[in-house]
Amino acid sequence: MKTSFNLQKFRKQAFYDDGRGLSQQMTRACMNCQKAKREKGTEAQEAWFQCLEEYNNQKNGEWSLKYSATK
Repeated sequence: MKTSFNLQKFRKQAFYDDGRGLSQQMTRACMNCQKAKREKGTEAQEAWFQCLEEYNNQKNGEWSLKYSATK
């Protein structure tokens, strides 16, 4: 019998429901953004500024979903 309830997905969502979880998610997304930029050959400071610019120009929180580790 196959169930439709995915406990692992629920656990990941519940982890981000409080302020501390949101802070961890945003920190992880920022680090992943910088890592992605650095892998393309961008200098460290330039990668940081590009990620900051993307974060400031985001629409509907899509930036953190783009670079989050839990897709």
